[in-house]
Amino acid sequence: MPRQRRVEVEGAVYLVTARGEASTPLFQDPQDYDTYLKLLADQQSRYGFRLFAYCLLPDAVLLAMELASCGTLSEIMHDLTTAYSRYANKRHARTGPLFRERFKHAFIESDTHLLPLTTYLHLLPVLRGLAQEAQGYPFSSAQRYGAAGVA
Repeated sequence: MPRQRRVEVEGAVYLVTARGEASTPLFQDPQDYDTYLKLLADQQSRYGFRLFAYCLLPDAVLLAMELASCGTLSEIMHDLTTAYSRYANKRHARTGPLFRERFKHAFIESDTHLLPLTTYLHLLPVLRGLAQEAQGYPFSSAQRYGAAGVA
């Protein structure tokens, strides 16, 4: 039986995850995180997607985003991971792939799932011991969501 191809839908919300190679973290210092966020903003301007929440961890990127009519997840993530990989490889004098594999994505079926997903993304740094509280972690969108750091 042939494998069915998933169709990305304009206006649909997705959780997108990209993981780093096991031997090298994606982000080594604040400049790396800031550069990724700048590249993400550039892609958002180019493709017009809506970014609901994000969390950048040393070894992973998690994005909750809604597609616009300007591009697919594949186009957006290809451009983003390629640009960041070039930057990181040059800055840290390394070669080879930075990301473990192609990104993964999951369709968020309803708006009722978006709030728990956003909360989870913002709490990941706390769960991993990277911050005492969600809002105290500078590399997620938690600071945009108020005192508790959750949506």
